Amino acid sequence: MPNEFERLCRDCAKELNTHTAEEMSDEELIAAIVDDSIGYASPGHAAKHVEDFREDGETAYCERGAAVFDRDLDALIESARAHWLPIQENNPEKAAALLETVEQWQEVEQESTAASMGLSVLYPTHAPTGGGSDE
Repeated sequence: MPNEFERLCRDCAKELNTHTAEEMSDEELIAAIVDDSIGYASPGHAAKHVEDFREDGETAYCERGAAVFDRDLDALIESARAHWLPIQENNPEKAAALLETVEQWQEVEQESTAASMGLSVLYPTHAPTGGGSDE
């Protein structure tokens, strides 16, 4: 079954992320990657994925990209896109809070890598998208 799931996931990513992900702003994609990874990816880390995606990159060069997406950048982006859309469509307040949280995190990240790592550790229990459904 894992091989079948992997094939379906990759096929889905290649078909679905060609329009919607490209139409998302960099800020939305960064926030989506951060939240989809429950904070494992910092905003700076997520920005690198977005930059690679915008430049037609194919490889997610990170531990999560390797372990979860077999280094397939399109699959990573599609996962984030699929995670973001229900939040944006069903709870725009959460989407706005997430964008604001990520913007604030970016400021912290520029000042202190250690503080950014602390935010990453806290994110799963303190994320603006935690604690309820996206509807």
